[in-house]
Amino acid sequence: RMDSCHFAFWEFASTVDHIVPVSRGGTGEPSNLATTSMLRNSAKANFTLPELGWPLWPHGKMGDWDGLLGWFVSYVNSNSGVLADPYLRRWFSAAKIVTAEATSSHQV
Repeated sequence: RMDSCHFAFWEFASTVDHIVPVSRGGTGEPSNLATTSMLRNSAKANFTLPELGWPLWPHGKMGDWDGLLGWFVSYVNSNSGVLADPYLRRWFSAAKIVTAEATSSHQV
């Protein structure tokens, strides 16, 4: 709920969004998923990127900037109590996989 937290959460907290909305025939396959801010995800709703005139940025290299993912993993490793939150637990699980894959493919 936008009225119960700081606006920065909506601007900076990341989430996963369907590139082609499920309501428009999109699937949950990884090729149809992208990260975005909570604000953009909410604003996008059931529109497609071309309808909004929004670009889909190409994949970056985690060695250039990891979006604070490295910090997040390090923080949780030092403060495991945050894993009581199911949302953060899911992000942490995914973050460990992504950082391990990046390390193994020398992208970091």
